[in-house]
Amino acid sequence: MHTSPLLRVKSIHIDGLFDLFDHRVELKLNKRVTILHGPNGVGKTMLLRMIDALLDGRYSLFQQVPFRRFALEFTDETCVELTMGAGKRGRGRRQTPMLHLKLFGDGKKLKEHDLSSNQDIISMADAVASRLPWVHRLDDEVWSDERGMGNLSAEEIVSLYRDELPSQLCPERGAADPSWLADLRRRVSVHLIEAQRLLRLTFDDTRRYHPGPRSVLTVLDYARDLSPSLSSTSTISNKNNIL
Repeated sequence: MHTSPLLRVKSIHIDGLFDLFDHRVELKLNKRVTILHGPNGVGKTMLLRMIDALLDGRYSLFQQVPFRRFALEFTDETCVELTMGAGKRGRGRRQTPMLHLKLFGDGKKLKEHDLSSNQDIISMADAVASRLPWVHRLDDEVWSDERGMGNLSAEEIVSLYRDELPSQLCPERGAADPSWLADLRRRVSVHLIEAQRLLRLTFDDTRRYHPGPRSVLTVLDYARDLSPSLSSTSTISNKNNIL
């Protein structure tokens, strides 16, 4: 039985995000709420997506977003750091970056692990599109979801429709992680809900007098999902960019 105490994220560090921004976010642990604010385009939403990707073992996001260093500090004074390095070139595609993970404690490097891409995210998105008639590929990096989601990246398509993928294309997230990283992931209780679009389109029941698309309040759906987690765990929500 796993008995190690749960950890909370204490601070977030990102250097070179989009080759433009360096951010440091110190979480208000005592007050339980930290507000991220800033102009559009500085990376508030991406910062939360990177936390979610690292702690969920979905590393393909980091191979698509320009950055130099991403690090999470925890309440036990340890820190996990992700940096980018040179990688290998895929079949007929651009070079895939290599990711370097390091664990620090008391100012010393304790563990490290190199991550290569163990998933071809483009092929996975294509597999989804071949099975769902409302998903279409627009170009090399954009897919269209005609059920109200708009244009999405390969990562977003796979995240939304992961259950549609055949098992050979959908290995367990974090399956190749070393034991220390798997243990860290179990001990960090983080729950993110993406609700960037406060309104979304949905299709009415055909029994309605005026069938067709209508707007619904996304934030209410996600609030119901978030409520149970608030009572039992340390929770990070992407509703209005609130941590």
